Amino acid sequence: MYWAGVSSRFDITGRPGFGWASKVFRDGLLDREFDCVPVIDPGTANLDDVPAFLAHNFPNRKPIECTDSAGMAELDVIAAPLVLKVSPEMLKAVESAVHDHGTGFFVRGWFGNDSPGFTPQLLALHGISNGQWGWNGKDQNCKVLIEHPILKGSALHIGDVLKMEPNGAYGVSNAIPIIGVDVKVISPVGPNTVPDQPDFQFAPLAISGYGKGRVVTFSVLGHSNDSRTQAAIRLITVRSVKWLAGHLDEKEEGGL
Repeated sequence: MYWAGVSSRFDITGRPGFGWASKVFRDGLLDREFDCVPVIDPGTANLDDVPAFLAHNFPNRKPIECTDSAGMAELDVIAAPLVLKVSPEMLKAVESAVHDHGTGFFVRGWFGNDSPGFTPQLLALHGISNGQWGWNGKDQNCKVLIEHPILKGSALHIGDVLKMEPNGAYGVSNAIPIIGVDVKVISPVGPNTVPDQPDFQFAPLAISGYGKGRVVTFSVLGHSNDSRTQAAIRLITVRSVKWLAGHLDEKEEGGL
């Protein structure tokens, strides 16, 4: 789980402090089955209020630096909430953990959209072969496309609609979409965007394989939704991580 760096030291408006995204994300993982380990940027363990934050939220847990390939590979799942900037060293550590060691990778929103941007290398980690960053700032009708264990307990079935703000990587997908949205409502974001291609798709929830590991992309914000949607978002978050870690019942595993 990522805490230090731009993605968590500032909220979405640029105001200093631990961002709402990381806090909401962590609150969604307050499950007794999870042993949450903080993953931080190099050299930030003693920066400003980071020590107090880590002591309060992760007592007696030694943080792992995001560039520590060996440490990252020991995790069952790497959970990345709205990580704007990804250094080459960090990307190498994540790729190695997922591709070579089978660590699960959960992306909430985006990962590296600001830096390095959605290069072919980063898109591949998202299960996309050609694409870019896109979003819509308002809740959209997102439709369940397939049944999957991640959705169990949500009362969502094929054809049901969930209102969420799509935000993340999209394009030509190699992933299995669990929830979809009309790509026509998506606006590309960034300096090097291209017009949508006929085969572009946006899947707010999708699963894919990356080497030995599995990836779940949950490309939504979800901070302005009603309580029903918020509850579904929390459940999807928790069950995605459990699925990646192999903690669901074997009969529920499904997909990949």
